[in-house]
Amino acid sequence: MDSPEKVTGARREAPPHLYLGTPFCRGVCAFCNFYKTDLRTYRRYFGEEGRFADAVRRELDLWMPELPARLSTVYIGGGSPLELPDGSLLTLLRDLHRRFDLREAEITVEANPSWPADRAALESGLINRLSIGVQTFSPAGLSLLHRDKIPDPDFLNRVGALVENVSMDLLYDIPGMGESVVRDDLERALAYGPKHLSWYGLEITSENYRRRLPAPDPAAWEKQRGILEAGLGAAGFHRYELSNWAREGWESRHNRAYWECKPYLGIGPAAWGQAVDGEGHPFRYLNTRHPGFWRDAVEGGKWPREETERLGTRELANEFVFLSLRTTEGLDLGEYERRFGEAFEVKFAPALGRLNPCFIKENGHFRLSERGALYYNTVCADLMIVEEPA
Repeated sequence: MDSPEKVTGARREAPPHLYLGTPFCRGVCAFCNFYKTDLRTYRRYFGEEGRFADAVRRELDLWMPELPARLSTVYIGGGSPLELPDGSLLTLLRDLHRRFDLREAEITVEANPSWPADRAALESGLINRLSIGVQTFSPAGLSLLHRDKIPDPDFLNRVGALVENVSMDLLYDIPGMGESVVRDDLERALAYGPKHLSWYGLEITSENYRRRLPAPDPAAWEKQRGILEAGLGAAGFHRYELSNWAREGWESRHNRAYWECKPYLGIGPAAWGQAVDGEGHPFRYLNTRHPGFWRDAVEGGKWPREETERLGTRELANEFVFLSLRTTEGLDLGEYERRFGEAFEVKFAPALGRLNPCFIKENGHFRLSERGALYYNTVCADLMIVEEPA
């Protein structure tokens, strides 16, 4: 790994996709696998009105003059940005609209499924996409997830009048929650008329939390996913990524940038980013998770980096494979050979022979079959380059 000083000291190329990390939540859910802290921490380090927005401005200034004039997408999340106190989100949104041309940008903000503290930001017209973390409508399921964000029907019924593009995040394969819960969640989610739905299988990394849950049913997730596939298809949604469905024309442009391996700018505490240095080398970075350390770094005019990694051929090829295969279009064989100088089918001939039932080849792409999509992680593990080519 290259040192942060070496990589970030070069002239950088800032991409037209911006992720703004706001890892502050009203309460931290037990199942969440991302870095989070609570609003008390926010108040401890950003107690003065406007200080968080000012720190974001200072980090953006570090990228000058490489910042593009126009952004294609903005995504504000990692926590509960609409719960930030003192109108901080509204200040951030106004700053971004002043700094960048956002007239054609997709501007997404994450939200809890209830009326937020910062209704002014929600009603400002500066947001055009809302990603609402519903998770489940089941009281028993919410209790199991230690989640206090109860879906509010009034909010879910009325928010579409404020933000046209409403997306909902939900979970399936929650231990102890059977097929009837998935069917009910599906029916209730569709009734609110979202344009986009993300439905993820629950993944738990905390062993302590896992021990407190009912024993999992190994066959449940496959049955529940089948219910979702059939129900969403019948409702006019198409799946364009492993866990994402949309009505035609309402796919997430920001998330597509990730899946298409496009660079993106990560700003804020605990934010990941991927860009290109002055020598043309792609690199990935992680901003420091600690909000106070992040604040002190940017206020001192320093890069707030916790990790920086220059990406070689192996990392880029592996990322191209496992992200491309998440999409329904699949992996572009011509693009793989153009980028990495070797035919995909030659490079992975033995693995592709073993995995034959998991793939469909058509129109110059390899995409996952229905069976392959069910076992995505296993399939991708067999297609990873372990050692850097000589």
